[in-house]
Amino acid sequence: MLAGFCTGSLWAASLGQSYLTWQQLGGEIQRDVIIEGRIVRYQMFPDLHRVLLDTVKEDGMRWPANAKVLLNYYRPDRHFKRGQRISGQVRIKPARALANPAGFDAQQWYVSQQIVKTGYVRQALQLIEPDLSLRGRLQMRLITPSIPGGKWLNALLFGDRQQFDKDDWGLLQRTGTAHLFAISGLHLIIVAAFSLLLVKGIILLLAAANMRLPENLRPLSIMVMLSCCGFYGYLAHWQVAVVRAFVMVLIGALLFLLARRNSRLQVLVFTLLLNIVVTPYAIYGSALYLSVGAVAIILLYYWRWHHLTRLPVWLQCILLQLTLTLGMMPLVGAMLGQVSLVSPFINILLVPAMSMLIVPGCMMGLLLSTMSPTQPLGEAILVLTGRLLEWVMRLLDDIDQGSVGWNAFSLESVDIALGLFVLMCLMVLPAFYGQKRLVLIALLACSPLRSDRWWSNPPWQVHFFDVGQGSATLVTRNGEALLIDTGAGYGATNNYIERVIQPFLQAGHYTLKQVYISHLDNDHAGGLPAIKRLYPELPVITPDTGCLSGRHYEWQGLKVNVLWPRANMHALSDNDRSCVLLISGLNHTVLLPGDIEQKAESALLTLVDDEALKATLILAPHHGSNTSSSTQFIAQVAPRYVVYSQGWLNRWGFPDTRVRARYQNLGAEELLISETGYLRVELGHTITVERFRHGKRTKWFHKTFSN
Repeated sequence: MLAGFCTGSLWAASLGQSYLTWQQLGGEIQRDVIIEGRIVRYQMFPDLHRVLLDTVKEDGMRWPANAKVLLNYYRPDRHFKRGQRISGQVRIKPARALANPAGFDAQQWYVSQQIVKTGYVRQALQLIEPDLSLRGRLQMRLITPSIPGGKWLNALLFGDRQQFDKDDWGLLQRTGTAHLFAISGLHLIIVAAFSLLLVKGIILLLAAANMRLPENLRPLSIMVMLSCCGFYGYLAHWQVAVVRAFVMVLIGALLFLLARRNSRLQVLVFTLLLNIVVTPYAIYGSALYLSVGAVAIILLYYWRWHHLTRLPVWLQCILLQLTLTLGMMPLVGAMLGQVSLVSPFINILLVPAMSMLIVPGCMMGLLLSTMSPTQPLGEAILVLTGRLLEWVMRLLDDIDQGSVGWNAFSLESVDIALGLFVLMCLMVLPAFYGQKRLVLIALLACSPLRSDRWWSNPPWQVHFFDVGQGSATLVTRNGEALLIDTGAGYGATNNYIERVIQPFLQAGHYTLKQVYISHLDNDHAGGLPAIKRLYPELPVITPDTGCLSGRHYEWQGLKVNVLWPRANMHALSDNDRSCVLLISGLNHTVLLPGDIEQKAESALLTLVDDEALKATLILAPHHGSNTSSSTQFIAQVAPRYVVYSQGWLNRWGFPDTRVRARYQNLGAEELLISETGYLRVELGHTITVERFRHGKRTKWFHKTFSN
């Protein structure tokens, strides 16, 4: 065991070091390079295309085989397809993502996909080599506009989901059916069963024709099955989940041929070990844990309720699917932040339909379409399968629309999801001493009673989100929240409200009560359309809609005062008309001045009393620009902490070194969001500052960029 632990530790350390080597600031920073590579993923959005490349060459020098680069292609003049090889002039930098505690963890995804650089296209991309592979030719010939349900067939046949839009993904997540369109163990098992049935049918036909056959046809059947599964894996570009499923099928086939009897747990552990060796970076993705969790629940089901095997097969399948769906809920909630309440019922219907009709229909249509005599029949089967898929998706949409409001719920944290998982395990295990006590502990772990909001005079918190070159601040107390600015927005769906802030509110069970927009520049108000769409009844206050000097009120025991701007000051610049908020508690005060510059600062100094600007913490005006934070203004505020909300390697060089020197001369402690990531400041009898990138529970790849 010690040897295994040491070997695993060295293996993990070497992988981490290998990835970190590519995160060092290289000579390509702030200059253009020529990138050439093969497209492994191509996503189209209204305002940009996103291209993922492997087998990369940078200025003619080849990268390691598995290293990838992710490029944003703004205002593209053409689109490309997966499998093509392209080249272009780009500007790249280390693959550094924003660091926030809720929402999609892009940095973890970068590591799991071995994306070592990101960047954007400077000049139009050029096609070097089309996709001439058999897979590419089949995809081009079979998935045409004349085939109904083309995007769903594309996902099931070729593992290509780039045509899914945001509504499609939302529907799949809310109904708990995303796993049905991600080629994995379920699909490979269906292909294996389909191929074995096909072989058996051929053998029966040959036997009926009185042809002489070998006595032992098991090796031949297994070889045909593995060949079919391997070809399906090839069509799906050997994605990590497909490799993992194929390894499991391969191990099962070898054990069957060798007539080895191993326990299910031994097979699971060995398969997991082999998968980690083959695809080591998969441990940073969620798919590995979802797959292992599903298999573990199946093993638990057959161990705990083995007597159910005497029931009819159809009833066994229903009970197994129900157990699997319910058992996966805590894990899915921990990974995705919410679980579907309609998923158990939908999967009981759809998994058999996928297993017996849709996936076999896809395979049969594909097989017959590759042979000239049967091509029309194969295409007809694909058309029927596509129409069936379209009908299924319309049915899913009707169910989703009919269950709005209760079809899904969010989990407060990973800890609660873990508590639910432990609780479910304890309830299904055979009775043992102390079981009831452990169940009670698990219930308490899942209970909202552990929240601070239940205690008297709780502290209040100010949350500064990592939104790049922009600003988004949340003030919370007693389960309620005020939002000041939204960060930037890019197009209809790419904004920090949906990516970061809404998941954070859901995870913490906060109720958003009001939104302040300091001014309407995109880096502060880009998420305003999303706010109006997601929270249509929520009051939004801007300098043009009531954020004026003299406005004040109490909220959750805190005093919220608007210090600036005054009425009828339209001659000022948008920055100087920023809404300036002063939020005060019993012991501490926070000043949020938007992007005011020195002209507005001087006017503000003459408008308020000397003590009225005193603040424990200030969000540096205009992200630390030298046009703001005058010496007189800083001296009047006299902050203990200054927060700079700015992007890493931003082109303006914020915060300006002269501004930093002014705050340092007054003894203020600096907090740069580009270094800390998400920042949480708790204000009570004492002040607690939590830096996301420096946290004890923060993963190593976030700490990599902590300076």
